[in-house]
Amino acid sequence: MKYSYLLFDFDGTLADSYGMVLEITHILLKRHGITKVEPEHFRDRDDLPVTQKVRMLSFMMKIQTEFTDLYRENLHKIGLFDGMLALLKDCRERGYRIAILSSNTVENIRGFFQQHPLPFDLEIVSSKGLFGKHKTIREFAKEHGAPLSSLLYIGDEIRDVKACNRCGVDIAFVKWGLDSQAALEDFEVAYQIETARQLRKLLLGEAT
Repeated sequence: MKYSYLLFDFDGTLADSYGMVLEITHILLKRHGITKVEPEHFRDRDDLPVTQKVRMLSFMMKIQTEFTDLYRENLHKIGLFDGMLALLKDCRERGYRIAILSSNTVENIRGFFQQHPLPFDLEIVSSKGLFGKHKTIREFAKEHGAPLSSLLYIGDEIRDVKACNRCGVDIAFVKWGLDSQAALEDFEVAYQIETARQLRKLLLGEAT
């Protein structure tokens, strides 16, 4: 392939964490006395009226530290999607430079991979929030002296697509994560991936 760097999203792309995210969100909604919002509403926030979206995003910012702490306490309950650990190993052996670039924290992701060890040092970058990923991608490219065209981002959310479109990086959108049913017609998406085997074929030229 034409890419040198593979930037993987974490939650919903590598880590099968959506169930845990819903559970933690439910706990925090209850803790803060919010009864008119269900955890699933966070998944469909792009379709909300502006005023509701602002309230929801404000709440998400408010609970960020609590969410991160609860997530860390439950890392042992989260697994990798089938085939993804082997894919990371094989892509590295093939010569790709691999990093995880996520809105989750470096500490959480590092703790996760202590439970699912890799035979190489994994670079982990946090965008430190839900909406700064395009800036973090640009910063990554600049720090590594890499043209944006040499990066492929692999993610599962519409906001990943938007971030890549804003900074001119190709994205492989995987359809087993958070926004699996999202309409992509209005965005530039280099690859739409249905299964880990299909992603493997894209990156390595084989599906076994």
